[in-house]
Amino acid sequence: MRKTCILFINKSVGKLVAKTLIKAEQVNVKAVYIVDVKNTVDEELENLLEKHKVLTGIGSSCNTDGMLEQIGEVDFFISVYWPHLIDEKCLKYARDTINFHPALLPKNRGWYPHVHNIIDQSTPGVSLHRIAEKVDGGDIWVQKTVEIKSTDLASDLHSRLMSNIYELFEENWKSIFFGRIKAVPQDQGQANYKSKYYFDKLDLLDLTETVKVGDFLRFLRARSLEERGFAHFLDEEGDKVYINLRLSKET
Repeated sequence: MRKTCILFINKSVGKLVAKTLIKAEQVNVKAVYIVDVKNTVDEELENLLEKHKVLTGIGSSCNTDGMLEQIGEVDFFISVYWPHLIDEKCLKYARDTINFHPALLPKNRGWYPHVHNIIDQSTPGVSLHRIAEKVDGGDIWVQKTVEIKSTDLASDLHSRLMSNIYELFEENWKSIFFGRIKAVPQDQGQANYKSKYYFDKLDLLDLTETVKVGDFLRFLRARSLEERGFAHFLDEEGDKVYINLRLSKET
């Protein structure tokens, strides 16, 4: 019997999950909520949505358009890097759920786990888990550890986590859908949560502060992306000067 689901997708990994499930014979994708069309939908996915007559919702809304009421109850809600709350009014339409989180839960709940992996040297990883009232607190379906390299910047580790979490889903979604995997409760005593606003003050560097080289280097790695850096200091004119680190190994 085919399983029914509704997807809430964001970023490239959301696009991959949508394509995989829409094409799967064992699945009937009833609807796809898309947080950002420009960065999530390409021509292939657009054609698949049209061909299979998949309903679409755009933006952060969940059922304000009445789409869930129109569809009715489904087997699974699948949330892929979805940045908005899926509340109880929406969750009542799903018999079960899968959420993607790029950390080894219960560690590093919340925002930007890859950044904290670099700074505090916590082990990177990815988890598929149930959606729960407590953010990232639901029972874990599957998870895996992900490699971190000494030259990794935030963007490098973020990219590796996204590719690994898709692989984890691709390898396990059938077992989850058809009851061959049992979700395991998280150890709530081991949990920690980081807000998206954690770095608002830390990114402004105090040039008079004394720090260990290793700690400072990890901070700069964690706040550097391919296209820009977030760590900054104020020059003599009071202007912000941003630091974007580059590292390479001797060849």
